Amino acid sequence: METADVIVIGSGQGGVPLAADFAKAVRNVVLFERDALGGSCINYGCTPSKAFLAAAHAAGRAGQAAKLGIHAQVDVTRPKSCQGLEA
Repeated sequence: METADVIVIGSGQGGVPLAADFAKAVRNVVLFERDALGGSCINYGCTPSKAFLAAAHAAGRAGQAAKLGIHAQVDVTRPKSCQGLEA
């Protein structure tokens, strides 16, 4: 049975370098990742796209709030650089 000196949970921006540093120091390292290797930042977008997605999700939830008796008006204004990029 093998044993691990270090267990790293998550392969994001901190996890991979940490695991690599321990491996270079001749430690037996196990790296756990529940999704794509590299974590969400490298695979889904980092801060700018996460902020954009959070705003879009909030606008979408506000649009559905009437079902709960909450009435909100959402106005989404896109910069000119995004004009014509409809999904």
